[in-house]
Amino acid sequence: MCTSNTARQPHGVREARGPHAARVWGLPALAIAAGLVAAGCSTRPLIPYSAETPPLALVPATQAGVQDKRARFREIYCAVLQARGNEVPDGRPCEEALSRIGSEPAGTGKPVDLGSSKRGLIAAIVCALFLHIPKRLPASAAVAPAE
Repeated sequence: MCTSNTARQPHGVREARGPHAARVWGLPALAIAAGLVAAGCSTRPLIPYSAETPPLALVPATQAGVQDKRARFREIYCAVLQARGNEVPDGRPCEEALSRIGSEPAGTGKPVDLGSSKRGLIAAIVCALFLHIPKRLPASAAVAPAE
């Protein structure tokens, strides 16, 4: 009878051997380490720690001076969905698209103007991940305001 000192692997499981065996665990371990380092180098907190922080209390929004505008948002959103529902990629009914949380106040009943905006606002997205922004821009970087 022939015996071996090595433990038998379950059927279908093979031991990693050869020059690439270290790579099996090397890349995931490197990715985990990089993630931990990135988490440790995250941005500073918005409010730095201090023993002089004023006392805070968790209160309902109405007691904190916050106005509940959920109903007006629902009116506007539902009007836009009703007018342009076929242009929206996820064309669900308004009641299905928005969840009611808690006791939502009644809507204002004001009409929703779906025409062109009269404010002339312009939205832009600037992707600047890991981009170095100099403290002083050269004079050639001056941009004329939009008209």
